[in-house]
Amino acid sequence: MKVHHVLRCAFTLLGILIFPHGSRAQVWTPTGAPTNTWQGIACSADGQKIVAVAGNGIFTSTNSGTTWRSNNAPPMPWVAVSSSADGTRLAAAWNLGPAGQGGGVFTSADSGLTWTSNQIANKSWTAIVSSADGSTHAAACLVSQVFTATNFSITWTSNSTGVADVRGLASSADGAKLIGGNNVGRIVITTNGGANWMIATQVIGDVSTLAASARGDKLVALTGGFNAGPIYTSRDSGLSWVKQTNGPSALWTSAASSADGASLVAAGLLSGGFVYTSTNSGVNWTSNSLPRLSWRSVASSADGSKLFAVASGAGIWTSQSPPAPDLNLSLAGDASKLAWTIPSGSFVLQQSSDLQNWIIVTNPPTLNLTTLQYEVTLPPGSSNEFFRLKTP
Repeated sequence: MKVHHVLRCAFTLLGILIFPHGSRAQVWTPTGAPTNTWQGIACSADGQKIVAVAGNGIFTSTNSGTTWRSNNAPPMPWVAVSSSADGTRLAAAWNLGPAGQGGGVFTSADSGLTWTSNQIANKSWTAIVSSADGSTHAAACLVSQVFTATNFSITWTSNSTGVADVRGLASSADGAKLIGGNNVGRIVITTNGGANWMIATQVIGDVSTLAASARGDKLVALTGGFNAGPIYTSRDSGLSWVKQTNGPSALWTSAASSADGASLVAAGLLSGGFVYTSTNSGVNWTSNSLPRLSWRSVASSADGSKLFAVASGAGIWTSQSPPAPDLNLSLAGDASKLAWTIPSGSFVLQQSSDLQNWIIVTNPPTLNLTTLQYEVTLPPGSSNEFFRLKTP
């Protein structure tokens, strides 16, 4: 039996008993994906649905990579892809030639079964991101523009960021915050979905890629461009940055973040290619036991326990560490609200008044698309109530 976070409350918080979470070691194994010129990967919040793009097509999996299917997408040189939290709404960008010569964006509303051209201007696309519900998208290109759509990609708007060559792009879960970085280290920020942009005062290195927490407050920026560069992190939505001197330097290609911004994964090309992980918001990093390949893109489940990495000219690897959902309790009057990040495994919420007899809480949880957490609000019960998450 696996149990995480037993909470005790008498509608004032009396105590929290925490069971050990167990090992968080990363063990990587190849998925059932074929060898391909893989360029990008994204996954649903629970890590069950995956979409990966290559130079000749788009592939999807509904079982964490065990099996894959080729989708009905045109054989374009795809470079980037994004996914909604439930894995239903996808967006992919393809690239050909310098800025203004070729390149397009396609979206899917059925987990990749069918794809629609968005008919926006041909650009040299560098990154594409989406909100958790898939209603908003943003795509960056090698000019001073980020294109955004707020109506499930029906209509796209060109937004001038004030800087050229935006290469890295990250989004909050609600799509309101977008943070971009360019090849001279300028960071651009919007808090209203792209309508207005500001340029951060601090200049960091040549930004290769960015990743954000669900709230968009915690960020990781991988720098270096055509040279090995360091890792920077931010805790204020990109306004200020800290160079992580304990972190590695590499020819970075991709980064991904858990919903809380604590667990990070980064892919690099230096010395044959590495994949690194961090469990403390980028302060310390661990090199993973993967073959040295041309790692192009990484993706993470919301809880950071399930990771994916793709290598060009090779396959797709995955890592699953034991899910350890944190059960959080807050009080609203006499009621109690329980919340936990979407886990990459199956857990049920249980309740007890004596720590001996447990019953399943039948109140259906609601998904908070700002935090990527399930939430359950319960009315007052007995004087003492205990709650836990348990594997079925």
